Amino acid sequence: QARSVRMKAQNLGIVARATAWSFEPKFEFEKENGMKASRLVTYAVCGLVLACCGRAALAQDPTKVGPNIYKSILENEHVRVCEIHFKPGDKVGMHSHPDHLVYILEAGKLKLGYPDGSTKDLEGKAGDVIWIKAESHQAENVGKADVRAIVVELRDPAPKAGESTAGVAAKDDAVKVAPEAVKTLFENERVRVIESSLKPGGKLPMHGHPANVVYGITGAKIKTTLPDGKSTERDLAAGTAFWSDAIQHAIENAGPADIRALNFEFKQPAVAKKP
Repeated sequence: QARSVRMKAQNLGIVARATAWSFEPKFEFEKENGMKASRLVTYAVCGLVLACCGRAALAQDPTKVGPNIYKSILENEHVRVCEIHFKPGDKVGMHSHPDHLVYILEAGKLKLGYPDGSTKDLEGKAGDVIWIKAESHQAENVGKADVRAIVVELRDPAPKAGESTAGVAAKDDAVKVAPEAVKTLFENERVRVIESSLKPGGKLPMHGHPANVVYGITGAKIKTTLPDGKSTERDLAAGTAFWSDAIQHAIENAGPADIRALNFEFKQPAVAKKP
């Protein structure tokens, strides 16, 4: 009986051993089959490691991948704002962004490369706003001019379909209150970008904003007056940004030079008021 089992086991590439007292098969792969199995395990492990490394590479922070190009100027739980500067020929390796906006300060030509090997040229003029959904890419300045831009990454989840978002009453909308000084550059279901321009002594009457980021295209000395009449002044250096929760205020250019500033207004889910 033991001999019969041994012969069948050998035909299957397995060695079975039995003692004179009892039959206790001890199965082992033959050397050839063992080497094949070992190679298969090695390939599987290597594939898993490469896949994990690939995913990690795709998730790289652009400020870590290209610290000479990406500079974070504002960061909190809601957003991150980076200033980017590509000189001709500059490259940044594969990195990832959540949904984000690009505001072009100095125009040029970037070539974006994607994980699947495809590429796309990104061009525009100063003052353009480009919306880009979450993605991974690498980038190279393939033009002859420097490219400078502001990248605003949105960290809050997008509002669900049909969900109301925080905003201001139409009568308090800065674009409607002062259309000669405030214009809309871009708007979608997540964000609105407006630009304000004021000459020295120029004023914006009382108006409102939802939560927003303020970015100074130029330097400015701003006088802010709240609905209760309290006023404060602050200096906003060119190329700097700050976060503001939802607010109502009036604005005056209290400095000697023209002001140009951006507001990135975020359409966050509305919070129900307590009864």
